[in-house]
Amino acid sequence: AVADSEGPDAITMRRIARELSAGAMSLYWHVSSKQELLDLMLDAIQGEMAVPVPTGDLRADLRAMAYGWRQSLDRHRWVMPFMGGRPPMGPRALGNVERALALFAPRQVGSATMMTVLMSVQTYVMGAVLREQQEVRNQQDQDLIQERYGLTAEEMHKIIGEYIGRVRESGRYPHLTAMMDAGVDPDAIETQDERFEFGLACLLDGIMNRMC
Repeated sequence: AVADSEGPDAITMRRIARELSAGAMSLYWHVSSKQELLDLMLDAIQGEMAVPVPTGDLRADLRAMAYGWRQSLDRHRWVMPFMGGRPPMGPRALGNVERALALFAPRQVGSATMMTVLMSVQTYVMGAVLREQQEVRNQQDQDLIQERYGLTAEEMHKIIGEYIGRVRESGRYPHLTAMMDAGVDPDAIETQDERFEFGLACLLDGIMNRMC
């Protein structure tokens, strides 16, 4: 809860002791260091990453799993930088891998292929979530710039519009200009779900085609 609201840097043994109304030294009876505490936090989040009960429809199961991972990463936005830096060795993480492998049980699929498929789906989800979080930060940064310089929304919109106008007039970016003229905003927060679904569908279509 502390990391979710304030970020991982807020996690110290002293802070957690205060949250628990305990002495800082008493925590060391349970965890040896902040790093071990972080490992336990990450494993707890792994336990939230739902893997569906196998239905026999591998594509549907992989899709549901991808959405479960995305929702968990969205609840705990601070966790992304740590996901690739620690091996998934905790009991919840191992349980998730076991359940994910069980999705392939109805098919005759080699172990290497199963892991490659799972890693491909996980990589897509992590990349998409990272992009989505960057888009949110970009919007927040724009709001901060607007506030810092005392600009109204209309003034900020005018500044951006003038910049885009210079891009158009340069004649150097015809394809980009055509996209802007079509009103396409690749960073639009409101299209994140649509873009996630499109990319995931393309990935799963390719996986199922290769496995047939």
